[in-house]
Amino acid sequence: MTRQQQESEFLSSLSEQLRHAREKAGWTEAELACRAGVDVETVKRLECGVGGRVLSYRSVAAAYGLSLRGLLTGAAPADVPAEAEEGKAFLRRVGSRVRHQRRTERTWTVAYLAGQAGVSADTVSLLERGLGDARMLTYRRLAAALDYPLSDLLAEGQPSNEGSIHWT
Repeated sequence: MTRQQQESEFLSSLSEQLRHAREKAGWTEAELACRAGVDVETVKRLECGVGGRVLSYRSVAAAYGLSLRGLLTGAAPADVPAEAEEGKAFLRRVGSRVRHQRRTERTWTVAYLAGQAGVSADTVSLLERGLGDARMLTYRRLAAALDYPLSDLLAEGQPSNEGSIHWT
């Protein structure tokens, strides 16, 4: 299966999960958008499998009482409480995980990781500094290149195994 097919399948699965959760909650797209603090067009894009930015997925997950990690792993709301970490702090933490995996675990350059993930070196550099809210597929590509679970990369706060030096 090609990377494009894998990414399409990933977005399709995620969109089905979002749509099913909204329908189960009995909400319209407009109600979900209001609860998530995003516009209706964002909800429509996420639910039809076009994809979107990580913070949009995170906002929608929080509307359901999930963390982004919970959404990605299919956990029930009671299993994964959503933590209210400010968006910029969340992006800095995710960027720090990417940087740690690239530098410490693999000793890769920004350019090498970018090449492995099929994204630009500028994108990697911005994301590592927590200065960008990239599309979900960009983070998925980085996680795949680093052989690091996407749900761990996008976890709120510190994952249970995360220490000051080594993250697994």
